[in-house]
Amino acid sequence: MNVSYSTVQRHYSSIGSSLPRYLSGCLTTLTTYDQQPLAQKVTSGAANTASQLRKLLDQNVTSQTVRNSLRKAGLKSSGKTKKPILSRACMGGGWSLPWSTSPGF
Repeated sequence: MNVSYSTVQRHYSSIGSSLPRYLSGCLTTLTTYDQQPLAQKVTSGAANTASQLRKLLDQNVTSQTVRNSLRKAGLKSSGKTKKPILSRACMGGGWSLPWSTSPGF
């Protein structure tokens, strides 16, 4: 089609606001109405893991989808921080290291 850019721009500016805007990407499987009870169950202690929450839902969703919805709700998971065993042993432990010469170390 031999139509210039300015002609298309002029027509689009007159009717562009009435055209429907299509959203890109995948639709959400869990709505905000589904996400709110999930967050409440986690904070109340009724469920501890995403797989437990997935079993409580009546929908066919994965555990990762449940985790993502909880993250959007502001709940984040964190693992325990590992501490070196040597510092735990030296910090007032009841036993001594075999190579130490001072008692009670």
